[in-house]
Amino acid sequence: MQSTWMLLENVKNVANRPVEWLRQYYSSVLERDINMRQTWSLIEVQAAFFAGIMPANYSLWLRAACCVWFLMALKRCRRLL
Repeated sequence: MQSTWMLLENVKNVANRPVEWLRQYYSSVLERDINMRQTWSLIEVQAAFFAGIMPANYSLWLRAACCVWFLMALKRCRRLL
C-alpha cells in the first residue's frame, strides 16, 4: 500500500513540474512571487482566450460561450492577482 502512495506522489510531482516552471516564469515576468493557484488562473485565461480566437468553424454560440468563459476567467484572475 505504501508503494502505491509513493508511486502516486511521484506521478503528481512529474505532472506538476511544467506548471512549476511556468510559475517561476510568470513570477520573473511579473517581478513578484505568485503561487500555484494564481499560475493555474493565468493558464485558464490563456486557454479561454485561445479557444475563443481559434480560426475554426465554430458556431456563434460556441464562440459566445468561449468569450463568456474568457471574461469570467479574467475577472477571477484579476481578483487572485
